[in-house]
Amino acid sequence: MAEPTRLVPSVERAMDLLHAVAIAPDGLAAGALESAVDGSRSGLYALLTTLKARSWLVQDGTGAYRIGPGLRRLVPAGDHDDRGLRRALAEATDTHAPDEAIALVRADGLERIVIATHDGRHRVRCVHRVGQVRSGHTADAVVLRPDTAGIDGTDGDDGDDGDVQWLLPAVARVDDGEAVGLAAPVCRDGRRPIAAVVAEVPDQRAGRDHLDDVAAVVATLARDVSMALGAPGWQPWGRLAGDPIGPPRDLDDDEVAELLRGRHAAQLACLRDDGTPHVVPLWFDWDGGAFWLTASPGSAWASYVGSGCRVSLTVEEPHPDLRRVFVTGWARRVDDEEVAVHVPGGVAGLRRRLLERSVGRDAAADPSSDQAGWTAVQVVPDRIHGRAGLGRVAA
Repeated sequence: MAEPTRLVPSVERAMDLLHAVAIAPDGLAAGALESAVDGSRSGLYALLTTLKARSWLVQDGTGAYRIGPGLRRLVPAGDHDDRGLRRALAEATDTHAPDEAIALVRADGLERIVIATHDGRHRVRCVHRVGQVRSGHTADAVVLRPDTAGIDGTDGDDGDDGDVQWLLPAVARVDDGEAVGLAAPVCRDGRRPIAAVVAEVPDQRAGRDHLDDVAAVVATLARDVSMALGAPGWQPWGRLAGDPIGPPRDLDDDEVAELLRGRHAAQLACLRDDGTPHVVPLWFDWDGGAFWLTASPGSAWASYVGSGCRVSLTVEEPHPDLRRVFVTGWARRVDDEEVAVHVPGGVAGLRRRLLERSVGRDAAADPSSDQAGWTAVQVVPDRIHGRAGLGRVAA
């Protein structure tokens, strides 16, 4: 019996679509895909909807399509090249600019290898080299080993390894006598580590306050790299047994400011014209007195805001200790001249700032950042409150 030679056009088109997205370093918008993939416009959007439902494609805040975690999970982690990891770390360090030298380390068989670095600002620092093989008992070895999920404590002895401590969510600390290593796992699926972000602090700067600051940066970088790879959230190992959620507490002013400076999106809640609630995720800029948002042409939520209305904003972390900030205030649309007082370049400048802050790349070349019809909205809060953990805070 002869082998069938007939090809399925719809499958071919889906494969062409995935290939076009995969080779585009910054993803592709639907308009670009129309010219890159043959067929009808309605058929293209049906394919996009299907692939998004399978998480084979995801859309970023600019509307561009990228390869999603569902498709990546079909390929063993070891078969991926390192380009995506390197790019994600470069974007994350552009946003957060860590003081200490940073390395991105991945497992390579029984060894661990440095695949990317970022120099810190200190003259005396630990040096990492791309291609360097990591050996010995280090913080990255701890977060990448198979049994890490069974750790019993967050700030103390780790079984037989008495020199391992845990700082913040999923940051391992190992002191070798000359430097203190801090590492947090990068998880493509949000749970299983495939690499580690590492900072090694010379012993002369290894005070507890500074280590806490570096640990926060390491955790943020590991989370942001994971999310850039398509992770739906960041909960390494599902959740450390010794890293419980809670107890419930109020956030202090510094913690609130930290969350509002981060790369988290805000959930904006307003009312439609018929009085029903409308919630939309948005990037924002916080200047210490107001939130600044941008609305794409035709955005429904911008029309609901109109010349002024009451709104709520929520900003939250997707991992323990589940910190979140709740905001209520007045929202209003503002013109380009007023925005220019806050951000050089007006609405286009604000749009580029939000892209750079949230996506972690140079957005100046992104055509959507200067697209005509974008508008800006200012939210002036009358109440900001931060919480962490679950349950009610004790009176």
